[in-house]
Amino acid sequence: MTVKLPKPAPRKEEEVAVSMIIPCRNERYNVLPAVERMPHMGRHTEIIFCDDKSTDGTGAEVERFIRLHPERDIRLVEGPAVCKADNACTGFRAARGDVLMVLDGDLAVMLEELPYFLKGLLSGTGEFINGNRLAASLPNSKIRHEIHEYDGK
Repeated sequence: MTVKLPKPAPRKEEEVAVSMIIPCRNERYNVLPAVERMPHMGRHTEIIFCDDKSTDGTGAEVERFIRLHPERDIRLVEGPAVCKADNACTGFRAARGDVLMVLDGDLAVMLEELPYFLKGLLSGTGEFINGNRLAASLPNSKIRHEIHEYDGK
């Protein structure tokens, strides 16, 4: 049996709130650049750090930035210390946005590129957008974003 679902309808950026989920473990030194470089996306952007039982003070550093940046919607949730996938799912459950985005705590993806992912998602081209950070290491290439067109197959 084949089930064909309709393509998602295009949406405007100002119509959606974005939840940026950052699963992390022992990424204390990446909290500052994550907060400072995080672009504002949609009508609202929340940043959810999912600390997976770090031993380096990651959670305390997130709490410090929550106090330093009350104008930003930054939250800290405790991960289950099982695996990265379960940690990310903890963030999904805590998210309040219309669009969920995941950024690895090591910040291997350039935060300045995140709006391109949102633009691809909202264009109606697909309902799942996956970036490939490995393409950035190819000689003479820019980071490439793959939009997996949703065709119901």
